[in-house]
Amino acid sequence: MICQASFTGLFRLIITFSLIYVVVATFTRYIFPILLRNYMQNFSRRFKAENPDLFRQQDKKEGEVKINNIPDNPAKRKYGLDDEYVDYEEIKEQNDELSK
Repeated sequence: MICQASFTGLFRLIITFSLIYVVVATFTRYIFPILLRNYMQNFSRRFKAENPDLFRQQDKKEGEVKINNIPDNPAKRKYGLDDEYVDYEEIKEQNDELSK
C-alpha cells in the first residue's frame, strides 16, 4: 500500500512538533527552575534540621582550637603507637649526559 503525503497531514505534523517544542521550552525555561528551587530549599531546611551542630555559631577566639571527638578505643585510630617514623632523604642523581 502506497501512502501519499497531503498538505493537511504535513501541516498537522508541523503544528504538533511546534506545540511540543513550545511546551518543552516553556517547562525548561519557567517551570523547571521553580520546581528545582523549591526542592533545594526543602532539602536545605531538612539538612539544617537534621544537622543543627553544623550551622551553630560558636564564639571562638582567633587561634583557639577545639577538639570535638576523641576516640575512646585506640584500635580505631588510624595509626598505632608502635609505628616507626621513617626519615626519607631525597637523592639527587647526577646525569653525565645533561652536564655535557
